[in-house]
Amino acid sequence: MCAISPRRNLLTLNALSEAKSRLVYNIGNGQGFSVLEVIESVRRVTGRPIAVEECPRRPGDPAVLVACSEKIKLELGWKPQFAELDNIIASAWEWHQQRYS
Repeated sequence: MCAISPRRNLLTLNALSEAKSRLVYNIGNGQGFSVLEVIESVRRVTGRPIAVEECPRRPGDPAVLVACSEKIKLELGWKPQFAELDNIIASAWEWHQQRYS
């Protein structure tokens, strides 16, 4: 698995070189995951313990926040490589291990 898609990088670089203004894109797969779901996935994938301190949501924090990637899909033809959270985490973990282990 590769967390960084060369195709996505090329699409983005080409768009930036052609853009007259700064481009901003959200990257997501259209699904939202809670902080706890992400922590549990990281525990499963890495096999490492993660200490958690549960606290109430801070004032102003949204109850749900999901990145909409429609703009980058329409403008650059980008699509997410992974849908399942464990696969997303596994890809990021593999990338991290290759560079920092």
